[in-house]
Amino acid sequence: MSKNINLLPQRKNNFRQEKSLSLAKRIAVICLVITVAAVVVTFVLNLDTTFLSLKGEENYAKTNLTLLQEKTLRVYLLKQRLQDIKNIFAKRYTYESNIDQIKSQLPVPMNLDSVQISDQKITMTASSSSLNALDTFLNTIINMFHNKKLLKTLTISTISADKQTQQYTLTIEGDLL
Repeated sequence: MSKNINLLPQRKNNFRQEKSLSLAKRIAVICLVITVAAVVVTFVLNLDTTFLSLKGEENYAKTNLTLLQEKTLRVYLLKQRLQDIKNIFAKRYTYESNIDQIKSQLPVPMNLDSVQISDQKITMTASSSSLNALDTFLNTIINMFHNKKLLKTLTISTISADKQTQQYTLTIEGDLL
């Protein structure tokens, strides 16, 4: 047998280990107490009524702000649409004044049967029982063309006579200014 084996407890090494273990236990307990204290303080702060009321006011303000933003957006879109409509009306060609200008040039026994306007082109059909009225109207339209008051181009499409109704019909086409 070996004489170096000692079965009796050695007090010196054991005492150091017990001291280290006791210190580690104390540190663990202190950490546990600090963690529990932090949790309790956080819980108490969350239960504070002023903090809850502030949170409620914040939610109320966010809701009102969202509604206000929606209303502001609607007003902005409405203003933008109105501005776009205004721009369209400003660029829109006024055909009524052109038709009124042509009607004002009609001699008394003459009728304006049809007026078609599309893509800045105009086609007019006028009829009369008098060739003299037809001549007066045609000369007036030609003068308007030469003076660049209404038309850029002028083409006489048809001149016809109906013997049964004794009506003369004139169809002219042109490009509007």
